[in-house]
Amino acid sequence: MDTKSTILEKAKEMFALLGYEGVSMGNIAKACHRNKATIYHYFPSKELLYNDIVTSYLNGIVLDIGKNTLPLPDAKEQIKAFINTLLIQPITMIKIVNRIHLGEIEHLNDENRKTFNNLQKSFDAVFKTGIVNGEFKMMSPETVYHVIWGAATHYCLEKSLLERKEDEDRRFSDELFEMVHALIKS
Repeated sequence: MDTKSTILEKAKEMFALLGYEGVSMGNIAKACHRNKATIYHYFPSKELLYNDIVTSYLNGIVLDIGKNTLPLPDAKEQIKAFINTLLIQPITMIKIVNRIHLGEIEHLNDENRKTFNNLQKSFDAVFKTGIVNGEFKMMSPETVYHVIWGAATHYCLEKSLLERKEDEDRRFSDELFEMVHALIKS
């Protein structure tokens, strides 16, 4: 692995574990067995490094959600695909995005804030389509999004300590979908 990739990987792990405020460029240099000058050569600031990590992931998950949900015929199936897409995300990025949900959005650049907001907007669009089609009752898409995100995050973090099994993920996905569907169906 080249130096830049090593820095990105170690920084991603550290941001996931300690959050933005808990990580310094010195910590990252030490974890990479490099000096701080090397880290600053590739990333002139912690904010740029953090946003570089977040950019590729957010763009990828927004694409994955679109690819997995849009071809489906109804909003109910699209929400199920949304849940399944969340469950296959890398655990380090689930932790980072969860931290963003909990207030670290202030460290995102404008482009990443927009993409992060698009993550929720993509869910909102699916949910509002379900309301218009009579599949779902009128309620806040944001609330439903956070219920799904919170439950999926909790499950993934709990299971990250153990070996995850595809059948357990599928069973959890089905249970979460049934719980959410019972809450939102009209």
